Amino acid sequence: MNFVSGLKNTFLFDKTINDPEQIVRKQIWNDNRKFAVIWASAQIFYWGFCLFMSFNELRFTYCRYVYLTAIIISALSLVSAIFFLGKVPRLIHLIKILVSVTILGGGLFIAWILLPYGYNTVTIFAAVLLVPVLFVNNTLSNITIIASYIIIAVFLLRFGLSSESYASCISDLVVFSTIGVTLGHFVNKARFERYVFAESAVQLAKSNAKLAELQTKYAYYDQMTELLNRRAYSEKNELLSAYLPDNCCAIIADINGLKKMNDTFGHDAGDELIIGAAECLRKSFEGIDTIYRIGGDEFCVILINEDVDVDQCLEKLEKLSAEWQGEYVDGISISCGYATSQEFSDIQEMLKVADQRMYISKGEYYMAMVSDET
Repeated sequence: MNFVSGLKNTFLFDKTINDPEQIVRKQIWNDNRKFAVIWASAQIFYWGFCLFMSFNELRFTYCRYVYLTAIIISALSLVSAIFFLGKVPRLIHLIKILVSVTILGGGLFIAWILLPYGYNTVTIFAAVLLVPVLFVNNTLSNITIIASYIIIAVFLLRFGLSSESYASCISDLVVFSTIGVTLGHFVNKARFERYVFAESAVQLAKSNAKLAELQTKYAYYDQMTELLNRRAYSEKNELLSAYLPDNCCAIIADINGLKKMNDTFGHDAGDELIIGAAECLRKSFEGIDTIYRIGGDEFCVILINEDVDVDQCLEKLEKLSAEWQGEYVDGISISCGYATSQEFSDIQEMLKVADQRMYISKGEYYMAMVSDET
């Protein structure tokens, strides 16, 4: 099994791409498409030039149908590469065969045609060296294509050549084919590894960025409410302690009756109240991203140079929380208190007074509850 796997890795290295590496496969197809367009265009020019020259060299008159056939096949390859290869990437395999047929096959047939006249061509040697290097291809495919042309050459060139010339021609073809396939193997493998490395680097960068994002989220955000957490709140306080803007406001909010809810319905109900309160705060202070969960059921909103009517936001909070509906309970009661930098020049003093005012509001809530009960 290890021997078979080794052969696959050696000869089919670009066939081992797993599903997660489809982007790499697309990169290979795109490169092959560019090579197909460039090479097909070059072949049209080359064979067109040969056709033009055949009118000046009578000995090449017999090769005109080969030139015309090669031009037609090259044109089909070019059209397919431009218009169809993007939609059907696997068409590249057919185009690669057509490319090698036009040069390598054309060269063999021209050599066969000219043998009775004593002329030969080196096209076949150049082709077997170039074609495997042009495309990102697997080695086994190159070996199959080149071997088939060697077999064709053996049968086509055996007539009209002396035994020495025939042996020399075939041996040269085998040597150049071996060089071409070997060179193509290492060039293509280097390309493939480069694609995989580049894509792996991109994926690693994306993964690192995602990891950094998650680390930031878990470091500075509360998982239950998705609000900023106590750590973010403390760092913000340190900044405001060093410099407190003129237009700053701190709002402290606390849920009323959370303990009773936990005792009556369990902690799931209490968690639902906390999540609901966070949702109401976000909607009430829409567009404000400095909302913190600083304790179990305690929150803080810090406004800096925000054009916000705090009293209007608190009225909206009272309405939204009263209308809120959950699985365990309908409605949330939230006590709030706030202070501004126009009243106090120190952030700690602001937060302390805002907290005191919140407790005054909470006391009024419980007094009202007692009055209702009596």
